[in-house]
This record gives sequence, C-alpha cells and structure tokens, in this order.
Amino acid sequence: MLSRMTHQRIVALDFLVIAWVLLCLMLGMAATKRINHLGTLGDGLVSAGDSVSGVGDWISGLEDTPLIGGTFGAVADKIDSLGSSTAQQGRNGKAAVWKAALGIGILITLLPTLPILVFWIPARVAVERERSSLRASLKADEPGVWEYLALQAVDDMSFRDLRKISADPWEDIRQGRYEALARVEIDRLGLTLAAGEQPDRRSNPPAKTQDPPPVA
Repeated sequence: MLSRMTHQRIVALDFLVIAWVLLCLMLGMAATKRINHLGTLGDGLVSAGDSVSGVGDWISGLEDTPLIGGTFGAVADKIDSLGSSTAQQGRNGKAAVWKAALGIGILITLLPTLPILVFWIPARVAVERERSSLRASLKADEPGVWEYLALQAVDDMSFRDLRKISADPWEDIRQGRYEALARVEIDRLGLTLAAGEQPDRRSNPPAKTQDPPPVA
C-alpha cells in the first residue's frame, strides 16, 4: 500500500511518524523523571543514617570513659552500625526507584512506537530503493522503463482520471506512446527528470498499419 502512495503523502507520513516518536520519547522521559522523584525519600534515609553515624563517631571519642554494661566504644559501634544500615537502605531504595523509573520510561516510549517503526522502516526503505532504481534507469535511458511507468500509472489510476490524460490509454501503450502516462507516475514518485530526457520507445515500437485493400 505504501508503495502506491504519492511521494508527498509519504513524506507527510514521515513527519507524523517522527513527531509521534518524539512525543512518546518526551512522555517516557517525563514519566522517568516523575517516578525517580520518589527516590528523594531515600535521600532522607541516607541523610538520617549519615547523621546517626556521625553521632556514633562522636561517642567513640569517649571510648575510655567507663559505662555500666560496657564502654562508650561498644555503644558507638552499635550506633554507627545502625546509621550505616539506614544510609545503605536509603541508597538501595534510590537505586530501586531509579531502575523502576527507567524501565517504565522505556516501556512508555517503546510500546506505542515500536510496532509502527517495525512496519514503517522496512516499507520506507523499499520505497526509496524503488525510487533510486527508477531514477537510475531513467538517467541511463534503459529500454522499457517508460513503458513500465506507463503501465504502473494505468494500474493505479481510475478510469476517469485516465480519460483526462488519454482517450484510449491502452492503445497509447500498444502504440508505444508512453510519455503522458509515464510522467504521471514520475510525478507520483517525486522523481525529477534531467533536461532533455525523452521516453524510450525502442522496447515497444509503434505498430505498422496496413493500407486498406483497393476498392473494386
């Protein structure tokens, strides 16, 4: 279906596909940023844990002071362990939130765009290869290219549109008059002919007409 569309419509669809991909990408990035913002809760745990560890370090300076049930050093170690554990939980929480945010952002970006790109990119490449091949054939004036283009135009156009170009397009093709129909296909494909290029009629020369029998 894509190969039979006009080049102008295909280019317009190119812009739509690009706009859709960019929109989904921006939505994915916004979702990632919003969800990752929840990781600020982990910052609070990290800050609290570091503060508790700082208290433990301060208490460890009083290690030589006797205390019932142990020394300040033992208390400092417990406090420092608690602070370090709290800070690590905060860091782990931030990392988990970031992974979740990144995964959700990627899904939001890819799910709406991947099916379109899987279809669009191969079809688009095929169309450009066809255009490049026809452009090269026209430039080289290869036999048959004008006839091919004329036949493609006849296959694609409605009878009403054909009659606007030729009263009998099939007879024109049989007689090797390809130019009018072929140029319709050339315009549809968005190809540009070099100055002086003319259709090649060698592949289908005009049919010879016989003189009518003499009247008795």
